[in-house]
Amino acid sequence: MAENTELRLPVMFSDATDPYQPLERKYEITRRCLEILADRDFPLLIVTKSDLVTRDIDIFKRTRTVVSMTITTPRREIAEIIEP
Repeated sequence: MAENTELRLPVMFSDATDPYQPLERKYEITRRCLEILADRDFPLLIVTKSDLVTRDIDIFKRTRTVVSMTITTPRREIAEIIEP
């Protein structure tokens, strides 16, 4: 990160797993990573299905941020089958 900080490409959290897993409430690992990147003015791209993302709005206001949430279906009985 130190070598190419002038480029400032967006950092994505995360296309493979949700960065706001239930344990994030306790350990705040995602939050600490976001703070480090925001302090260095890196743009952020967050992909999540968790409402915990709202906890970090203060960080998102400090840098360019896009938050993306997918909605698979409005029907709970279907979501319980197809969502992890």
